Amino acid sequence: MDVTAIVSRLQTVGSLGQVVAADPAGSPVNYDSSAALYSLLNSLVSTRMYPVTQREDPAQPSIVYQLIGSAQQSFDGFAVTQTDTFVLTVKATGYDALFDLVSSIKTTMAASSLALETTDMVFDYEDEPMLFSCAMQVDLTYMCSGSQTLPAVYVYSLGRSAQASAFDNITKQRVNDDYGILICTINNDVPSLAADIRAKLLGWQQTQYHFEMEYANGSQIAGIGGLRLWRETYTDSVFITEA
Repeated sequence: MDVTAIVSRLQTVGSLGQVVAADPAGSPVNYDSSAALYSLLNSLVSTRMYPVTQREDPAQPSIVYQLIGSAQQSFDGFAVTQTDTFVLTVKATGYDALFDLVSSIKTTMAASSLALETTDMVFDYEDEPMLFSCAMQVDLTYMCSGSQTLPAVYVYSLGRSAQASAFDNITKQRVNDDYGILICTINNDVPSLAADIRAKLLGWQQTQYHFEMEYANGSQIAGIGGLRLWRETYTDSVFITEA
């Protein structure tokens, strides 16, 4: 089903960073998650952040980052997000220094505009060359359709159903259409975003032939990589008549 009219109406909501029609396969996105992570954390170790492996006898502290996996997430059959999983090996000459650095990394990630989540963390000590280390597993989730601007809203059809014709001499049916409005944000602003969307859609008619848009339900979706996800469902209807 065409959701262009709904997308266009919601694009006028100032609190939404982007509104796009969801794509079952996702759209090609030119996004370098490794570069985003490097740009965020490199200054914490005075530019001693290295991909995959550390150079010989580097100054400390340092971070080695490695991409170990990537997976796309779909909701209601539509590709929306991609999650890249990294291992950050953080090293320092003392335990207190390592602990403080790890705390700074977590604080910096939490304060950033990126959807980041630390899923595992292990501290260790290396006898040679006598360094304390911490292996952090970090998920970075980004949009696989549209841009990376948040909060984002994805609009898609959830399906349609029809009532039986009430006429004997002609087939005329009322067809109901259900629409998913998926809210993606890294902040605790889902209630206000949902209210802004409701103010635009409730009672609105897509065309002169459509019945007014009605609210159906809302549901929490398990967050991924620091993203908060909430799906609103709206419905409207239109009559169809035999030719």
